[in-house]
Amino acid sequence: MSARRHVGLLMLPLLALAGAAGPAQAQAQPARQGAASAATTAAPSMPPGAVTAPSASPAPSPAPSPAATSPAVAAPLTSPGAITAVWDVPTACGLPTPEQLARHPRADAIQRSRLVDLPLQKLQFHVPVLPGGGPVVIRIAKEDHSRGVLDQVVVLAPGDASAAQAALVVTDLPRELDSPDRLFDTVEKLQRKLARPASMFPTFSRVDGPYGEALEMVVPGRTADGCFPTAYFVAAKGFGGQASVEISRFARVGGRMVEFALLVPVPATMALGDQQERAKEAMDAFWGGLTGL
Repeated sequence: MSARRHVGLLMLPLLALAGAAGPAQAQAQPARQGAASAATTAAPSMPPGAVTAPSASPAPSPAPSPAATSPAVAAPLTSPGAITAVWDVPTACGLPTPEQLARHPRADAIQRSRLVDLPLQKLQFHVPVLPGGGPVVIRIAKEDHSRGVLDQVVVLAPGDASAAQAALVVTDLPRELDSPDRLFDTVEKLQRKLARPASMFPTFSRVDGPYGEALEMVVPGRTADGCFPTAYFVAAKGFGGQASVEISRFARVGGRMVEFALLVPVPATMALGDQQERAKEAMDAFWGGLTGL
């Protein structure tokens, strides 16, 4: 049985969990400076979920030279965070085989602009450079109903068939989760269920950011498998003096929930509090980069 099927059977869909949700227990905390600054630079005049309108057409100008009409090219593959490929994949769970990788129709445009469109959700996201600055492969999964709700998952990974370093999960919300307290309490219950088999203990808090109040989850020692971040937690096995901290932020965006999930490598010798602080700083930049709607 796949990891995703296990999740569907044990956790129940978000809709079922919503029936047992009580008042949220996480307490609000002030906005982090990085998130606030990211929000300022991410087109603050546009409401969440909006699509930027095209600018007015410029006045006619002399015909450009042939060199000026050459198509734009993607950033060099050696530049920090270069996007090396954009694939459509049939499912968000499981590492794809070569046969399952289909080049995205707008791959060239995404590599140039770093903008990923989700037409059904009417959302657009700017892909930032991930911690470490390594190359990025984008995998865009087909809409998925295996959790009992409609998910759209975008995976950012270091290779075509590598486990994720970061992910974006957009989930259509049922009416039962129309309030932030009920939604965040349900998410917390779900994530604790997914962490329990690995004996992991995520911490939760409320933070402010580009979309208003969000729920933050920090999980020291978590790493990714093929179904990250929507399946059971997997504990990292330290090697080469490196450890891992997973951080997710769950925000309401235009009637949908968006999970921003990020794995941050940290020195194994670093104090736990410093590891978590580094993860939060990385997330401030990460979700700030994903708010260019």
